[in-house]
Amino acid sequence: IAYDLPGHGHSLRLAADGYTTKAIAELVTTRILADTEHDIVLVGHSYGAMVGAVVAATFGRRVKTLIILDATPHRIGTAEDDPETTLVGTLDQLVDSVHARVPQRRRDSVLRGVNLNIRCREDGLREWLWDPNFRKSSPLRRGEQDSIWSALTSLDIPITLVVGERAGKVTKAMV
Repeated sequence: IAYDLPGHGHSLRLAADGYTTKAIAELVTTRILADTEHDIVLVGHSYGAMVGAVVAATFGRRVKTLIILDATPHRIGTAEDDPETTLVGTLDQLVDSVHARVPQRRRDSVLRGVNLNIRCREDGLREWLWDPNFRKSSPLRRGEQDSIWSALTSLDIPITLVVGERAGKVTKAMV
């Protein structure tokens, strides 16, 4: 089962103060409980991996493994420090905006990622499928770094960290 976190993809939008890791983990936990009674392997990418750590700490023995893709708590709450991303524009404008933030990635890779996260509007422009309030609430998540580290260190399950070679999100100093 794959979920779009609130404020991402086709999921619900929240007030800016609702975009805390704890609140989102509670929503994900509720959804998992409604969707399955089986043991689970949690896989999360970027911020979703940090939400996954909090969910795993909540679920206890039902979570058999946590797989973290390109994330550590080091960058939680730093979205507002990143250069502004163009939210509405042509496909090329959106791709250029993201590529400027991650110049180490190949443009075709950025294009693929952008295409998965936008929709075409009636006027022919593209827009991101994420809520700008998520970015505005970065300071709330920055204050959660210690609790996410605590959630990770409390886990007594296998944890696998997968680091993207070109993403630049996780450095050797972070692990």
